[in-house]
Amino acid sequence: MTRLLIGNDANSLLRKRAGVGWWVQRLVWFAQAGDVLVMPVRPEDDYLRYATSLTGTPLDSLTVVVPPGVDQASPALTPASLADPRLRDAVREAIGGRTVDTVMPLWPDPSVAELAHALQIEEALPGYGFIREGGGFLVNSKSFFRAVAGGVGVPIAPGGSFSDRDGAEQAIVAALDRGESVMVKKTYWSGGAGNEVLSADPDVNPLGARGLVVVADRPQVQAYLNENWEWLTHGGAHEFVVERFYPNSTAHYAEFLITDDASVPAGEGAINSTPLGGDQMLPGMGHNEEIIPSPTLTEAQREKLVEGGHRLCEPLRLMGYRGRCSPDAIVTADGEVVFTEFNGRITASTHTYSVIGDQIVGPDYGRDRLLVSHCWSEDWYTPSFQAAVDTITEAGLAYDPATRKGVVFISALDRHNTLIHVVVAENVDEARAYEKRMDPLFTRQVAR
Repeated sequence: MTRLLIGNDANSLLRKRAGVGWWVQRLVWFAQAGDVLVMPVRPEDDYLRYATSLTGTPLDSLTVVVPPGVDQASPALTPASLADPRLRDAVREAIGGRTVDTVMPLWPDPSVAELAHALQIEEALPGYGFIREGGGFLVNSKSFFRAVAGGVGVPIAPGGSFSDRDGAEQAIVAALDRGESVMVKKTYWSGGAGNEVLSADPDVNPLGARGLVVVADRPQVQAYLNENWEWLTHGGAHEFVVERFYPNSTAHYAEFLITDDASVPAGEGAINSTPLGGDQMLPGMGHNEEIIPSPTLTEAQREKLVEGGHRLCEPLRLMGYRGRCSPDAIVTADGEVVFTEFNGRITASTHTYSVIGDQIVGPDYGRDRLLVSHCWSEDWYTPSFQAAVDTITEAGLAYDPATRKGVVFISALDRHNTLIHVVVAENVDEARAYEKRMDPLFTRQVAR
């Protein structure tokens, strides 16, 4: 069996992210024996050895293909690089005449379908026709989400999608007049970097957004829209979302695997965020903690999350989309489940629950274990990925298959000293204890 895994996470509608070459290296976690991985940059050997040692994948059976002439300052698999005849020839050589039964991209871009067509393996790409015609943009559009959600009747925040300033202005002013705060969302950016909270209250905490903008009246709303119109509308090409913002809510997701026959629940979790502080954050850093499965949902809320998520995914299945889809929701301070978007792609959570959870910890991990992931603390330092592995191993903190507890590094180390780790523990308190033990191991290295 040969699969073609494609580490693409960049196109003309997504924000340009300097760290994308680092972030897409999570593709390694999905690798199985005999796979061919197309990546913007070759992962360092220490990271490859570490990930495959935990998954049990024979490292010498994998082939990594990197496009020629990649921009080392900001490596990314773009549509142009996937169309490069030299890359396509290299992929053909790596496949070596074997039958490819699956093509798995991180993002369902039309360029992936074009690559599959060029390699004559269209049948190996689930949802090939949908992806080829640009359907991947629909299943990652916040505006399209609202249309689907309205159609199937799942609860969403009051608001709408707007391409005209007058309509957007009126919606924002009306919400402010009701004493509400508003979140505006670029329809395609991800990780919260395309979101801003507008409020008359300067003390509102803009969780899930890049920041708070204080606006108290119509003139200030008009000034905000005039200044930010190009940014909000992707240069005037797309509408954007205006919707009520719920302070003191908690964020959750229920991810599904959409196949020919069904939309199957695959994993769910809670996301604890901090304000992003601008749009320059690295990918994968839109939140600072994720807990899988969510420990705070009541059974009734969990049922609403999964049932509503299924209703959102089924229309996408009938349209021809295949692959992962993650409907996101919040639980308001009043305990109501309100859906906010869906993400039709392999998300920042997929490898955590489906590989670390299902494969390494065990398929029933949610019954007696939690997965708590964190971005590297801003004051932590390590000279290399292997040094970080050695440090937690020597301290007795590394994941132990016998106890099914410990720390796993689930990302490569990037040039900003960013690393994402997950703690496998019985409960949140135990996970916090692991974090406290890790902290002095890395913060004290700063002074060296």
